Amino acid sequence: DHINPTANMTTASMTSRTHSDTNALRNVVVFAADFSGSTWNQPQYWSRVGDHFDAYLREHGPDSVISLRWDTKLEPGTHADLKDTIRTLDGRGGTAPSVVAQYLVDKHGIEFNVTKLCILTDGDIDRGEVDRCDRILAAAPRKIPDIEACLFGRYNPDLSVVAPFARAAKFTIRQNDEILAEGDASVAVESSGVLEAITTPTEFFAKFDELNKVIVVQNLGKTNPALRNELLDLQKRLMEWIAWDNRRKATEAMAAAAAAADTSKDDSDAGEVVENPIMKELAKGDYAAAVAATKTLVDS
Repeated sequence: DHINPTANMTTASMTSRTHSDTNALRNVVVFAADFSGSTWNQPQYWSRVGDHFDAYLREHGPDSVISLRWDTKLEPGTHADLKDTIRTLDGRGGTAPSVVAQYLVDKHGIEFNVTKLCILTDGDIDRGEVDRCDRILAAAPRKIPDIEACLFGRYNPDLSVVAPFARAAKFTIRQNDEILAEGDASVAVESSGVLEAITTPTEFFAKFDELNKVIVVQNLGKTNPALRNELLDLQKRLMEWIAWDNRRKATEAMAAAAAAADTSKDDSDAGEVVENPIMKELAKGDYAAAVAATKTLVDS
């Protein structure tokens, strides 16, 4: 069974630690399973939690895993306690992931280093909890570098229940047996310089999938005026580039009209192999999709 990694530490030794010696602390993985009332008697949820817990114990070793259960309060316990909850399909109160957020703020870098958090839930949450989690984690002096969020069970899960934990980390988000999203949100998109570097539709779509995933996770359930302004600036740059490119093509078409048998071909794209449907449209000179896609990011 799991042994509390701070059990043999005296109060004096714990309080004497400073931020400068956090590297001397023990590295642990936190496995935090939602056992709120909506999970009660739900085999679809608990069977997946059990399988995932066993996988974590095998991968990281029992002594490196801290097992938690949470509803509106946090219940640390042994691995046997969590296994008993899994076996009995237990579920109790409301859903308040903010108790997990507060636990991480209180413990990470103070009693131990959390190298990874796995938070599991059926995705049924009060919207106010997203704001509470964001406030707690935004003020945390130390961030969790790696997050795995698992949305298990029969409900249509609310992704916002786990979004606050993944806003500034490498993240993987699962829904039952599928990966919904994964990426690295450790640097905010609006301050990373990635958007500023994009000047053409081709560059935009080359990075669209990765950007879209990170933007959704970093901003789900919250407003971000700085990011909105960056996206509006990007949209303006793309429209200016499209206008310039249209003028260029018109000039070339007029100059080549007498000699060219096919003026519909854009020689600037000759030899380019395009697989993505969006990129095919770009190869034909249809850039409207780029502007439309930036608008979806702005509106989200």
